[in-house]
Amino acid sequence: MEEVQRHHRRSLVESLMYCLKTLTGNCLWARKVGSQATEVAIRVGVLNRMTALARPHSVRIA
Repeated sequence: MEEVQRHHRRSLVESLMYCLKTLTGNCLWARKVGSQATEVAIRVGVLNRMTALARPHSVRIA
């Protein structure tokens, strides 16, 4: 059972990385390390926002 959950989680991460690379490209544009860190932070923020928008919100009725 644990192996199935681990595979499912890995599959989700691979899908997210594919989306990130498709939207933002395979390499960083910035040349300096500080600028690269900022670029990665922006990309991760975009990815987090995308996943937050796609995540269903459950509401307990009873």
